[in-house]
Amino acid sequence: MPIIQSNGKQISYVTGSGGIREELRTLVFVHGSGGDHLLWNYQRKFFEKSHNVVAVDLPGHGEAGGDGEDSVGAYARHLLHLLRGLPGDAFCLFGHSLGGAIIQELALFYPQYVEALVLVG
Repeated sequence: MPIIQSNGKQISYVTGSGGIREELRTLVFVHGSGGDHLLWNYQRKFFEKSHNVVAVDLPGHGEAGGDGEDSVGAYARHLLHLLRGLPGDAFCLFGHSLGGAIIQELALFYPQYVEALVLVG
């Protein structure tokens, strides 16, 4: 699982079995508080046939380890750091619970990175 450094913390992610292909639309899945990328296994396996899929472990969660953050905005900035490193201009963002708040925050302040939002729970 790749791990990147973001503002002194770690964020990790897993992709579909085909990796990232520039010609495909990218779907980014963000878990809620206390969760990790495993929350999205069924969705990742379904969509990887036709899309790039990226399931995130936010700082303090799953493989990212370390301490979490105390604000939605801080998590959104970590997610932005990850998105800037992915091929493509705009992404379809899926968020569960806290992940939903994070992707909404990102959409408010960085709309150029958002093609669509899907809020779950």
